[in-house]
This record gives sequence, structure tokens and C-alpha cells, in this order.
Amino acid sequence: MLSVLYLSTNTFIAACYYTIAFLIFQGLVGRQHLLSNPLVLANIAVFFSGVRHSAHVALAVGGHQSASSIFAIQASIDLTTVLATGTLIALRRYYSIFGEDPLLLADTQNQLEQANADLFKVNVNLESLVAKRTEELLHTNQKLESEIRERKQAEEETRHLQIFLNSVVENLPIGVFIKEANDLRFLYCNKASEEITGYLKEDVIGKNDYDLFAEKQADLLTAHERRVLGKQKLLDISEQQIQTKHRGLRIFLTRKIPLLDELGRPRYLLGISEDITERKQAIEALRQSEAAQKELIAFLRQQTTELETAMQKLQNTQSQMVQSEKMSSLGQLVAGVAHEINNPVSFIYGNLTYADQYTQDLLHLLHLYQHYYPQPVPEIQVQQESIDLDFVREDLSKMLSSMKLGADRIRQIVLSLQNFSRSDQAESKQLNIHEGLDSTLLILQHRLKAKLGNPGIELIKEYGDLPLVQCYGGQINQVFMNIIANAIDALEEYSYQNLAIRTIENLQPSFVQGYQKPPIFSTEPPISIKIRTEVLANDGNPRVVIRIRDNGPGIPPEVKPKLFDPFFTTKPVGKGAGLGLSISYQIVVEKHGGVLKCFSEVGEGTEFWIEIPINQSKGR
Repeated sequence: MLSVLYLSTNTFIAACYYTIAFLIFQGLVGRQHLLSNPLVLANIAVFFSGVRHSAHVALAVGGHQSASSIFAIQASIDLTTVLATGTLIALRRYYSIFGEDPLLLADTQNQLEQANADLFKVNVNLESLVAKRTEELLHTNQKLESEIRERKQAEEETRHLQIFLNSVVENLPIGVFIKEANDLRFLYCNKASEEITGYLKEDVIGKNDYDLFAEKQADLLTAHERRVLGKQKLLDISEQQIQTKHRGLRIFLTRKIPLLDELGRPRYLLGISEDITERKQAIEALRQSEAAQKELIAFLRQQTTELETAMQKLQNTQSQMVQSEKMSSLGQLVAGVAHEINNPVSFIYGNLTYADQYTQDLLHLLHLYQHYYPQPVPEIQVQQESIDLDFVREDLSKMLSSMKLGADRIRQIVLSLQNFSRSDQAESKQLNIHEGLDSTLLILQHRLKAKLGNPGIELIKEYGDLPLVQCYGGQINQVFMNIIANAIDALEEYSYQNLAIRTIENLQPSFVQGYQKPPIFSTEPPISIKIRTEVLANDGNPRVVIRIRDNGPGIPPEVKPKLFDPFFTTKPVGKGAGLGLSISYQIVVEKHGGVLKCFSEVGEGTEFWIEIPINQSKGR
């Protein structure tokens, strides 16, 4: 088995050597100066190595495998290889001296001449190119020198600008710092950053937030900065609380942005911080001040509104007091005049009876004289004819009766004036409402009568059975006066308007066929005022109701809500002050605890409803 393996191995090796030798020989064929080629020696060495292994194969096939035979064959082959190699080297040396060198020299000389010719041409071209290139180099050199000067100038300007920018950044009033993107260690901070944080540059450079702040604070700052670097976007932190070294906890406005390299990767982190603690405190103080100011403004507005309301009430009260004082003065004047008139009228009225009796006695005595002395002396007869004694005797009784009737009428008017004024009543008393109404109507009697263009106002009384009512008589009579006087004013204006319309219609031409003049006075129902009184007993609280109604034009809806407002009036200037109904409302509602309201429809008339508690203690 080993012999077979030995045989196959040597055979394979010998075949490889022969193949290599053949390939080398094929590469040498056709080449000049074969002996000068060093590959010839390699080919001989490879060939004899193949012969050596072929000898081993031949011995193995021939059965001669003794060590001496194998050694003898290897020695002979190695000797042959050495002799062949030595011979080849000697031949190569001989060829190099006597054969190859002259040929090589001649070839070299030819090549040298050709090379000189080519070199001359190249030299000429090269000189031309060198001249051209030299000119280009001179131009380029000049341009380069100009660019170098410009670049140096730009570098100088850049250096000055860099110094200026560094100075600007260093002296900015806001803190500026730069960190490297990997470990977030500080690389730079300006003076303002030192001032607002209390950390000097030498305390900060090369350190990160964990070296300067508490762990919780550093975690928050690092999280913000990692987020900025990750998103590569500006981060604006409007309120960031940082524990400074020298001023405690402060509030900062901070902006952080990444600075990228040429590959678009974050390289640095730029931060800008501003201490806004005082500003925040000022804003908070301003907010509190504004809130306080708003509260103060609201309070002042409320006070202003209350003052305006109080002023309005004061003006209304003042006007009402003035009006009441006028009415009181008028009442006192009326009471005084009535009192002054009442004395002489009472004197006259009281003496009229005696004057009538004395007159009758004198007339009876004169009759006796005429009966017993029918023929008086001539002088008496002349005097009788001169004074018309029969007429005087007949007219004297009639004159005394007229004087008595006039005095009685004066007494009634005086009593009505006294009853209306009630100047002697400072407190509420039990009074007869009907007497107050009649007194008011008596004073206004002259306005109810017919006048030129006014057919007169019909007065309708529907008095109920009223008990005595506890009230301020003079004030209640003033209410009656205001409401009835307003009703008379409305009816008079309504009557005059109707008369004007009928007068204009009456002026139409009478020659128009079928035209008939309308009557001057209307055939419609006469204008009237109805006064009705009654008692209402609701919930055990009896009240007296006085309803004063007219059949005038009525009150427009937009006017009704303003009827009882002070100084509101629809009358012409100078004819009304707008206080009558306002004072009446105050007297009825506030003074007597009653109700005063108005019902009106345009074209249907107006009714005022006056409701007064019979007993003031229950009405209040």
C-alpha cells in the first residue's frame, strides 16, 4: 500500500514539474537573447526536478528500491543539474562579452540617435510649452498673489469680525453658553451667564449639569437638551426654575438649539438664558394690581351708580320737596286767605239776619207813618218821589236776600279751601274722602264749565259708602287735584282738536253738489270725568279705591311706562313741570302704602286707580 502511494505521489510530482518546465519553455521561445534570460535557469531546475522524481518512479516500477540505488540516482541527477546550470552560466557570460555587448551597443547607439532626435523635438516643444506655461504661471502667480492678499485681508477682517462678535457675545446682557453634543459638557459661557448663575467660567468649562446642579435639576436640564439634539429643533422654555449659586431659585427664559456639522449631525448645543425673575414678579404684581384696579373700578362704578342713583333720588326728592313746599305754602296761603275772608264774611253773614230784621222793622214803621199820615209835608213828598220809595222798599228785601245767598256761597268756598289745604293736619287722621273730592272739584269748578270752543266737561259722581279713612288729608287732596287737573287738560286739548277738525271741515266749499256742512259742535257723547269710589276687602285688609276716569284720547303705550317718572311731561314748556304724578305716586305708594296705577287705551280714555288702606297700620 505504501509503495503504491509512493509511486503515485512521485508520478504526480514529476508530471507537475514537466508541465511547469514546458510552460516556461513556451514562454521563452521566440525571444531574443535567450541566454540572457534568467528564466532559462529556472526552466533547467524545474526540468531536472521532474527527472529526479521520474527516476524514483522508474526504480519503483523496476523493483530497485534500495537506499543506495536511490541515493546514487539522486546524486547523479543533482550532479547533472549542477553541470547543466554551470555550463549555462558560462555560456551566458561568454555571450554577454563577445556576442551580446557589440550588438547591444549598436542597437543602443541607434536608439540613442533616435532618442536624441526625439529629444530635440521634445525639447523644442518643451521650450514652447515652458514659455507658454511660464506665462500662464506668471499670470496665475499674479492672480494667486492677489487672491492671497485678498484672502489675508479677508482673514484679517474675519479675525476682527470674530473678535468683535466674541466681544458682542461676551458682553451680551443675556447668558450664552455652548456645550458639546456627546457628554453635554460646557465649552463656553459669557459674562452674563456668570452673573445670572453665579458660576465662573473656570467653574463651568469641561463640566456638565450634574457637576453643578442637584440631581433632579440636572435630570430635567439634560432631558431638555437631549430632546433638542434628538429633534434638531429649537426648544423654547418660557419659565425654567434653576437653583443659582448666589441668588437662590431664579426663573429663566431659555432657548436651546443644536449646531450641526457638515454631515448634518449635532456637534454643539447653543443655549441662551435670561433671568426673568424680576419681570415675572413685576408681571405678577401688575396682574394683582390690575385685578385690584378692576375691583376698585368695579367698586367705584358701583359707588358712582349708587351716587348717581342717590343724586337722582336727591334731585327728585328736592324737586318734590320744593313742589311739596310750594303746595304747602300755597295751602297755607289758601288757608290764610280763607281764614281772613272767613272772618269778615262770617261777620257779614252773621249780621245779615239782624240787618234784614232791622230793615223789616224800619219798613213797617214807614208803612205806619204812611198809614197815619197820608199827607206829609211837601218836602217829604219831594224826597219820596226823588228816591222812588216804593221801588226801594220792594228791592231792599230782594237785595238783602241776594247778599245772604252770596255770603253763604263765600262761606262754602272758604270751607272748601280750608278742607282742601288741611294746613292744620301734621299727622294722619280719620277723614272723609268724599269731602276731599268735593273740595277739589269745587276749586276746579271753573274749569269744568263751558267756554268758547269748549262745550264743558260733564262730571259724573258714583260715590260708594265709604268709612272714614286714616290718611294725610292735604296730601291726598293734592293727589286728587293733580289727577283731575291732568284729566281736564287732556279733555280740553282733545275738545280743541275736535273743534279745529270740524272747523276745517266746515270751511269746505258749499257749492259742491251733495255737500253738507257738519255741525260746529260734535254730536258725539260729551266729554266727561267719572269719579267712582268703593271699598275692597281682600285678605282682611280693607282698602278704599278711588277711580277717576275720562273719555279723552287716551295715553300712547310708549308713554305709559314713564308716567310716574320725575320731570316727565307731555305738556308744552311752561305748562307742566312733570312732578304732579311723581309726587302723587310718592304720596299714595310710599306715604300711605297704597297703589297708584293707570289703565289707558288710545281712543278709549284713561283711568287712574287710587287704592288706600283704610287703616295705615295695616297698609304698611
